[in-house]
Amino acid sequence: MLLRFLIMAIFILLGSCKEGWDSDAVSKAAKATEKTTRWYLDLHGGTKMPTTNNVVGLTSDGEATVIVPIKSTFPEGFRMMKPRAMVLLDDGRLLLTSSQQNRSGLFLFGLPNWQGSRAFLEAFALETTDNPLLSHPYGMTMGPDGSIYVSCQDSSAVLRYSHPSGKNAGEPMTAWSKVGTACWIPPHKHHKHGLHAPRGLAFGWDGHLYVSDRDKGVSAWDQEGKFVRMVADKDSGLVKPIQILFDDEQRLFIGDRGAHTVWIIEGPDSKPRRFIPEDTHQPKLPSALAVDGKWLYVGDRDRREIRRFRLSDGKPDEKVWLKDLPDSPEFLLNIKPHGEDE
Repeated sequence: MLLRFLIMAIFILLGSCKEGWDSDAVSKAAKATEKTTRWYLDLHGGTKMPTTNNVVGLTSDGEATVIVPIKSTFPEGFRMMKPRAMVLLDDGRLLLTSSQQNRSGLFLFGLPNWQGSRAFLEAFALETTDNPLLSHPYGMTMGPDGSIYVSCQDSSAVLRYSHPSGKNAGEPMTAWSKVGTACWIPPHKHHKHGLHAPRGLAFGWDGHLYVSDRDKGVSAWDQEGKFVRMVADKDSGLVKPIQILFDDEQRLFIGDRGAHTVWIIEGPDSKPRRFIPEDTHQPKLPSALAVDGKWLYVGDRDRREIRRFRLSDGKPDEKVWLKDLPDSPEFLLNIKPHGEDE
């Protein structure tokens, strides 16, 4: 109950202050928890829940610590809308996807200050007339060479941009020029194995980019943007796969909102099986997927909570890790990986 009040207090402060989350509020939140921020969580947001268009810091116990973006550093006219995937860069900066009402983009935030908040730096890539495929971005990942891949719901494509720290940072990298700028994996209209509703992205042990397509399944593509194989589809039991991730053992986890579960594929020749035992708690609408220590964390958009499940056997922790959220959880980013098991 205390956790719920703390989270709600953060969002009330965010909505009531012109500058959003000010330094006094940050200081009070930090003193209230006196714990280290371990996770970043963003919520569904949108026009119906404007105060939840933000990124929240959480401790290892799921306690809210801080609103991460510093609103007073936003450029004039900038409005964060529907924040989704996050990538923590090697130099400590944060890259965030956001689907604004009229302009989607990938946005860079600086290193955390002593309170844990981050200043807005710049737009890394924007939806423009010259870059029209960057429409409603969702999933994002960094490639082996540091370039950024992002899935876009409205253009049904995966796009690629140059390394954020490189000489040509944010420059579009195009494999399918006939589709448009930055297109790396094409929509179904341009390729028989192309994408319908791309969502989650993850690089696997084989160096291939795995793409979750809500309407088709999970496919693998090589580093030239060429189709390799279908990893799993509706014939394998998948219904509406959304987010995906690989753990340290290179097992692939697939959150499926249609089947209301999380699947696991344990090797290149394996078929998906239900990771969470059918006779235990099942997420209704699995969203945020993350791994830490011996646990798989799974968000539930329907119940507005995050539970964790043992990686060894899929059994849920008896205690709900984070519940009574003010909006549906979307992405959960572990900013301090390789910590001690909880």
